[in-house]
Amino acid sequence: MSHLVLALLAMVGFGAGFVDAIAGGGGLLTLPSLALAGLDPVASVATNKLASTFGSGSTTLAFWRAGKVETAMAPSAVAAGIGALGALALPWAPRALLVQALPVVLLAVALTGSFYMIGFVVLGGFGLTRAMAGARFANFGSNFGALLIYAMSGHILVPAGLALGAGAFLGARLGAHSALREGARLVRPLIVVVCCAMALKLMAAPGGLLSSEWKFFTGG
Repeated sequence: MSHLVLALLAMVGFGAGFVDAIAGGGGLLTLPSLALAGLDPVASVATNKLASTFGSGSTTLAFWRAGKVETAMAPSAVAAGIGALGALALPWAPRALLVQALPVVLLAVALTGSFYMIGFVVLGGFGLTRAMAGARFANFGSNFGALLIYAMSGHILVPAGLALGAGAFLGARLGAHSALREGARLVRPLIVVVCCAMALKLMAAPGGLLSSEWKFFTGG
């Protein structure tokens, strides 16, 4: 992988880390970028976990230093880490199926953090900023757990993951500080933007409402 590609991945990681620290959905940028760089679906998901661990770890650290991470959030992070055992099934999935399922993976990436935030607000009674901190903490648990599994399976392309991860670490730090400074005024609009981007991505994917297959099926 050339130095130019690695530099571009680092730039993508920075943007993804910034967005992910605030609203989640950074995978909307990193997963397609890894696919464009030539990685197969399994390697893309595995390599993305290395970058995501850097990003979510950076965000969690920033929120912890600001006093927004509480011990009551720890069980969610531990449970998310255990749930990452699902990563064991990825190498066994058919490659063709993974290509078709990538838009669904992007949907999960975009929504996971939002579900965490809703849970911390509704079930935990946290305010928006602390709920955001809890969501990033839980994401870190999930990413770290999956990373351990993928590291043992040998599917991570380390140079690409480190390039993305370096950018994500810096972008997440900036995103976390921006969220702490601006609060809901920044968080809510960005969540809307991420969700709209996710919806467009899914509609343009094979079988989506904007795809040629759907138009042919409906006579459009």
